[in-house]
Amino acid sequence: MEIYIVRHGTTQWNLEGRIQGCTDTDLLDSGKEEARLLEPTVSSLPIKKIYSSPLKRAYDTALILNKGLNLPLIVKKDLREIEFGEWEGLTWSQVLDKYSHLIKENDTGYVDPPAGESFYQALDRVRGVMEEIISSGENCLVVSHKATIRFILYGLIKKTPAQTGAIEIDNLSILKLSFNDKKFVGWSFT
Repeated sequence: MEIYIVRHGTTQWNLEGRIQGCTDTDLLDSGKEEARLLEPTVSSLPIKKIYSSPLKRAYDTALILNKGLNLPLIVKKDLREIEFGEWEGLTWSQVLDKYSHLIKENDTGYVDPPAGESFYQALDRVRGVMEEIISSGENCLVVSHKATIRFILYGLIKKTPAQTGAIEIDNLSILKLSFNDKKFVGWSFT
């Protein structure tokens, strides 16, 4: 079984380096065009259904990628981006300036954002939805977000959060997760 994971298309906040979190930003026209260009590649994948985050930037990407396939498109709230609380809308440099007292080395490599989702809340949420998707046993596509995709990887590859966080997840990149008898066996970018 293979699960293909795509990060949503480009938004204005991506270009500005702003933390989006659960702020429901739209795709840019260029982000929509990038998704249209990826659609033939997705159409060639051996998938039976598509799962998407409910946030517009991911859902609209999923709609574009599904255009030629017309597969079931299932929205899963738990595929949404991590809730970054007070950090949403800020750039990382603004976070470092304003919240330097929170930014320090710690045992998780993740700093819980004020009024946001904790590391363990996010991990439990993402782990739960992925267990559900894996249990279906079907090849599928998941359209989600950078931090959420990193949490998916963290739960599978057994690296530290800092190591997993260093993995670059570009807009519209395709991550392939491979399973044998519903057990994780490997990953690669396609």
